[in-house]
Amino acid sequence: MCFKLALFALICTVSFIFAEIGDDVSKTYNSAKDSVKDAATTNDGAKWCPVHLIGTQCPSSSIFHYYNCCGDINADCCFNFQTWFIIAFIVLVVLFVAIFILLLFRFLLRRRN
Repeated sequence: MCFKLALFALICTVSFIFAEIGDDVSKTYNSAKDSVKDAATTNDGAKWCPVHLIGTQCPSSSIFHYYNCCGDINADCCFNFQTWFIIAFIVLVVLFVAIFILLLFRFLLRRRN
């Protein structure tokens, strides 16, 4: 009975907190939706920096990277990784670090016994 009451109080508290920030949720949702759309989009195609007739042609892009115009007058081609590639790399690094920490923790606990 006490557990159910505590769970009910926790649910009410969380609901109240989310009701207070309800307007910000829709803005946050739209921002997150745009970020996911940006991350899922692959930038591609050969670019000319700054313009086609007088500019420099950047090398062609791939599924892992693309080139963007940069420099003082946007006359240079700068290498950039695709957004999805950066996210996947970060997720893999975090996953490997978590696995390493868990294995180290497991090793230390077995060594004590």
